[in-house]
Amino acid sequence: DLMAAKGGTLTKPHIFNLASIVRLPDSDAELACVVMKAADSGDGPLNRFEATKQAVDAALEVLHGGQAGEICAQSAYVCKVADGKVLVSKNADECIMPASTTKLLTALTVLEYVDDLNTRLPVTQDMIDLFPSGFYTKDFLPGDRVSLIDLLHAMMLPSSNTACFIMGCYVGGILLSSQAK
Repeated sequence: DLMAAKGGTLTKPHIFNLASIVRLPDSDAELACVVMKAADSGDGPLNRFEATKQAVDAALEVLHGGQAGEICAQSAYVCKVADGKVLVSKNADECIMPASTTKLLTALTVLEYVDDLNTRLPVTQDMIDLFPSGFYTKDFLPGDRVSLIDLLHAMMLPSSNTACFIMGCYVGGILLSSQAK
């Protein structure tokens, strides 16, 4: 059973990534699975799901004493959530653009360093001016005050880069001020 997933897509070059947590059938055991640069003959965005299925199937083979099968992704990594035991590793050290899967790290950092997710953050013109050309999507405007929980939802579901950036500015400020102490 797929419990949670976050994809990442770049169209130039074609990169389709997926990070997911999967609960094993007839068990409470969970696997963490990441596939990067999933590719098949169709080379489309749905291939990341096929690559994830292949990686999880390979991990199940290993758990049952067999050999891992083929995975249609350039890189794959599957481990047990409970103890971190690696079951499948394919080109895990290879450097591949992570696309929106990096938003998982932003979410984890926010959850680690912020106590109140109802905290409302201001969106400033200075923030907007820092966005690279073509990056700012106008989903949040200067003058808006948005709660961290709403920013997390916008970042994880419709994959808002702007929401991610606003939270990064806020948490970055927290980390910088804690280092100065």
